[in-house]
Amino acid sequence: EFTTQDEELANQNHYPQVESVTPAPDAQNVPRELYLELGFSQSMDTDSVLDSTLRITDATAGITFPIQISQAIADGYVSVNWAGPSDRPNSIVQLKVDSTYLPEGNPFSLEKDRTYKLQMVDNQAQGANGLPLILGGAINLLSGFEFTTQDEELANQNHYPQVESVTPAP
Repeated sequence: EFTTQDEELANQNHYPQVESVTPAPDAQNVPRELYLELGFSQSMDTDSVLDSTLRITDATAGITFPIQISQAIADGYVSVNWAGPSDRPNSIVQLKVDSTYLPEGNPFSLEKDRTYKLQMVDNQAQGANGLPLILGGAINLLSGFEFTTQDEELANQNHYPQVESVTPAP
């Protein structure tokens, strides 16, 4: 004889992990606009995730820059959106550099045909259950992962696709 737990009770006892990420590890031809999506194994404490710091390293040029997420949002150059299915609200965070962010007078974008590495260097993230985010799982933000941006021929396609219509209309 055995007893099963419902998902909500089970998540109270498990550490959250990153289950998906955009761009994907080792992805090629990644659009040059800075867009990051993290999918977590459970609902997250949103403030704690935003208190974390990411680091993007241009592995080609050896240049690194940290992004303290909540400060970047407060400064107005990163927008954030939380999503998730009804059984895991706030389990997906989407971060995008605002199109009005103009360092040196030009819209911000990653350099073309470069390899970048993404890491979480200050992990303050916790699940809604209060347990800390584990970084070394299947999507390893502790040691990080690399992706490569579009080359020159694809530079005019410098954005992620957007849904423009749905048939039948909702």
